[in-house]
Amino acid sequence: MDEAPMMNQKVFECVSRSLSDLTDCSKQFGGKVVVLGGDFRQILPVVPKGRQADTLNVTFNKSYLWDYIKIIHPRQNMRVGNDGQFQLWLLRTGNGTEEVHNDIRDMAI
Repeated sequence: MDEAPMMNQKVFECVSRSLSDLTDCSKQFGGKVVVLGGDFRQILPVVPKGRQADTLNVTFNKSYLWDYIKIIHPRQNMRVGNDGQFQLWLLRTGNGTEEVHNDIRDMAI
């Protein structure tokens, strides 16, 4: 499941129960290996009219299933290859430290 951090924890709990029912196995996710991907520094679940605390309370890492998750941190960024400058730009953008150039204007072509 891609972009897992932006999904409400109830989605994962529903998928887990459904897989358990389908496989007739009481283990989480029906005993199946489920691969999740995403970055908690990016988009979180949307809670209409919710406060920050409401948003945090519905994230996947607040679910009872979180105790069964094995976190693997990639060691190599396969997306950027050997382009070190692009890799640094992505990291700065992800961390919110990339300088914003306000002098750039829209142009119609």
